[in-house]
Amino acid sequence: MTYALTEVSGSKENPTTIHILAGDSVSPQETFPINLNSHVSSHGSTHPSQPTTIDGKDLEAQLIYGKDVVGVELSHLVLQKTDGGNSNKGGAIYLEGSSVTIKKNRLEGHQQHTHGGAIYALGSSINLLDNTISNNQAADGGGLYLF
Repeated sequence: MTYALTEVSGSKENPTTIHILAGDSVSPQETFPINLNSHVSSHGSTHPSQPTTIDGKDLEAQLIYGKDVVGVELSHLVLQKTDGGNSNKGGAIYLEGSSVTIKKNRLEGHQQHTHGGAIYALGSSINLLDNTISNNQAADGGGLYLF
């Protein structure tokens, strides 16, 4: 996914969508966090028994990072298993000054973060639509920390 995001671009007039195949989409070469680009959306599999999974495998990192990005939609992804090491903010998604739609995702198993086990959003506008946010833990805002 990181590689795909470095190879595509989008604009307000011509947005782009990356379609990610079902299965565990984290290759050994994947690096975290995956940086979002404005007007480039990422959509996973819509088949319930074959989800698109981005598994942090208990790494001390955010899975997805967006700073000053707009026009982005993340949908049909399973974002799971990060370990904040009691210092990281936003295990699944970290946003700062961004406008993002988060739709039909599962965010689960993000532990030991300081703020927002699943989502940390600072000065951002987020639309949360039909997501499952479960089994996340942080000192402040186990599932969400919006500031």
